[in-house]
Amino acid sequence: PDDLDDFTKSWSQFDPSATCYIKAGDMKRLLMELKPPLGVGRRDLKEADEMLDDPCLKNLPVDENGMVDILHAATSLAKRLAVQKQGLNFHDLEDDHPLQQRFSTDSSNCTRTLNDVYVERSKKKLRVLRALVRTKIKPEDFS
Repeated sequence: PDDLDDFTKSWSQFDPSATCYIKAGDMKRLLMELKPPLGVGRRDLKEADEMLDDPCLKNLPVDENGMVDILHAATSLAKRLAVQKQGLNFHDLEDDHPLQQRFSTDSSNCTRTLNDVYVERSKKKLRVLRALVRTKIKPEDFS
């Protein structure tokens, strides 16, 4: 119950209108907001990145507008914990399970994963850095 309360409170900071969606780019900040075991609980980019690298979160569906829905986010975070606790004993729901069918239907408009979004952002940053190197402009010149 406390983890669920923490999740909904933290989610509401990124979804103040209660649309049940947040920007995929806000997931890292959400993880830093969430207390353990669901999140990091502090501003630690390295730990948040490591958490985002977990297969349960990497494959989080992102819709065509770059948004993540609350159901998929909460389910992925819970699955991550279940996998950690159960290890090799953890098994996904069968494809014909009613809940699995609902998740598949709900993500039918999702064309990317959270991993895709963060990889795209990293590639953009890398292109900017390469351009700065080519022009011999130092990042500190911008301070």
